[in-house]
Amino acid sequence: MLEQAFTEHGLNRVFGRCLARNPASRRVLEKAGMAFEGRFEQEFFMDGAYEDIEYLALLKQDYGTTQQDTPF
Repeated sequence: MLEQAFTEHGLNRVFGRCLARNPASRRVLEKAGMAFEGRFEQEFFMDGAYEDIEYLALLKQDYGTTQQDTPF
């Protein structure tokens, strides 16, 4: 999917976000090569409470240099 984003669609940056309390979701984004950019406190209201959201991103120039050999 990242390959298509950078090559076919010409994107320069792809980002993902996840709930801060969900480390498994963050790990999926990290395994895709994304780097942590920041946490937005109380960014999202869900089930009667505000949740912190973490943002991770990957730049086209870094795509391929951060890829791991471990499959999802």
